Amino acid sequence: MKRYHSWLSICVLVATALTVLFLVNEKEASTESQHHTEKNESQKSVSKPFTMLLMGVDERDHDKGRSDVLMLASVNPTTNEARLLQIPRDTRAEIVGKGTYEKINHAYAYGGIDMTVQTVEKFLHIPVDYYMKIDMNGFKDIVNILGGIEVENEFTFTFQQHTFEKGNLTLNGEEALAYVRMRKEDPEGDLGRNKRQREVLKAMLAKVLDTDLVTHLPELLTVAKNEVDTNVGMSDMIMVYQMVKNGVPTIEPVVAKGEVQMMDGIWYYFIDAKEKEHVSTMMQYEYETTIKQ
Repeated sequence: MKRYHSWLSICVLVATALTVLFLVNEKEASTESQHHTEKNESQKSVSKPFTMLLMGVDERDHDKGRSDVLMLASVNPTTNEARLLQIPRDTRAEIVGKGTYEKINHAYAYGGIDMTVQTVEKFLHIPVDYYMKIDMNGFKDIVNILGGIEVENEFTFTFQQHTFEKGNLTLNGEEALAYVRMRKEDPEGDLGRNKRQREVLKAMLAKVLDTDLVTHLPELLTVAKNEVDTNVGMSDMIMVYQMVKNGVPTIEPVVAKGEVQMMDGIWYYFIDAKEKEHVSTMMQYEYETTIKQ
């Protein structure tokens, strides 16, 4: 699989959970494996729907980390519409390549981007055209470079020594990361956290469209170089940029309904076969192929 390290690109998170990169120079490419090679070499037409998997990863020294944020965006460039599915990180799924059933965010710890993409594809039976991985440190840096973001908080809570009052808030990078991580104090648990993550992405997009990015170019290039990994090609970056520049896509959230249950002493989020089929149908804009079971 070709992986593009965006040495001279700007990472911009968009509300559809795809991430727009404004390419300003050449990118380096390295090979990790052959998975998806043919798919990436024959890029999709700019008018055809596509999917992008967004992975927010918290990596540490000597620890590959897990994909704490996992979103799948299905985008229709022709109609400027997008559907956004937040996959709860505790979702029980088969980890492709390992043959075990575990929390879906474990796939990244075992096999990085490749295994995560394959696991999501098999779980939802939807082809993933593009991926983007961003380290959580990069997330904080981008928020700070943009001058902070505004959110509408639904209830007061304290997390990681930050208190978030109910109402309109302006968050810096560290605060925004804490805001999207809190789960236990949310009445909706993981689903509530997912809603806050979508809200933050939308807020980032709004700030991007209202900011002179040229003045922040050196800082953004450093973040993109160190914290972002994607297989989005040059022509596709331009296509997505043109789409967003013409107006924020109409975004339809897709929720995978399930139940939290304990199995073998571990709490999982279970999504049954019927619900997965429903979600898969919702996420497809006239796709001609799906991933076989």
